[in-house]
Amino acid sequence: MRNITQPVGALAYIQLFVLSRVIGRGMAKSGRIYAVTLDLIDKLGQLLGGGSKIVAEQGGNVISVHHKRNSEGADVTGCALRIVMETRNEEYIASIR
Repeated sequence: MRNITQPVGALAYIQLFVLSRVIGRGMAKSGRIYAVTLDLIDKLGQLLGGGSKIVAEQGGNVISVHHKRNSEGADVTGCALRIVMETRNEEYIASIR
């Protein structure tokens, strides 16, 4: 007798993954999620002053932050900061920009 629960479980996982991506794209399209990548100078205080402070002052809810020192497009003394945040609408995104 075959055990069929594992393939069904794997299928459910794939469907949840796809559903998560669809929801994320819909939220981005409607202005509910916004991602920005900033090129910064790699020195003390840049994470706070380079974008995090602006998002906080505007009342943004940060979902994730990715700091990359060895970015291919950045200067030797630079780094890239990617911030993903929850937003309200396009006007709110414009105020953060």
